[in-house]
Amino acid sequence: GTDGRLSLPPLPWANVIANEHGGFLVTERGAASTWSANSRENRVTPWGNDPVEDPGEALYLQDLDAGTLWSPTGGPTPAAAPVEVRHGFGYSTWRTVVEGIAQHTTMSISPDARSVAIRGGVFFLPMLPPVVA
Repeated sequence: GTDGRLSLPPLPWANVIANEHGGFLVTERGAASTWSANSRENRVTPWGNDPVEDPGEALYLQDLDAGTLWSPTGGPTPAAAPVEVRHGFGYSTWRTVVEGIAQHTTMSISPDARSVAIRGGVFFLPMLPPVVA
């Protein structure tokens, strides 16, 4: 759609979000690279521009009881669940449900900030009794 809503697009997609103090680039799978003032000269984290490896920063969630690990953004460690991605002016956001846990992650930077904001929400869905027909 016109607002950038996707379920992992067929081709790599990146969103560049910045202000005069710095910014970041983030892909549809959540790989990111952050910089201060100048994206070429002052990288805080690396970026390889490789859509196969999708390197850079990443977020992970882990269920310590089950021993499972996944990325709430769809990569680099995807879960077996669909991910809705939205890239918009000044933000990128991901929504998914993994193992009964609803997740919402947003990356943004405000016009006067000197750092990237990453907001996340994890919500445990109620276990409903099975429906008997």
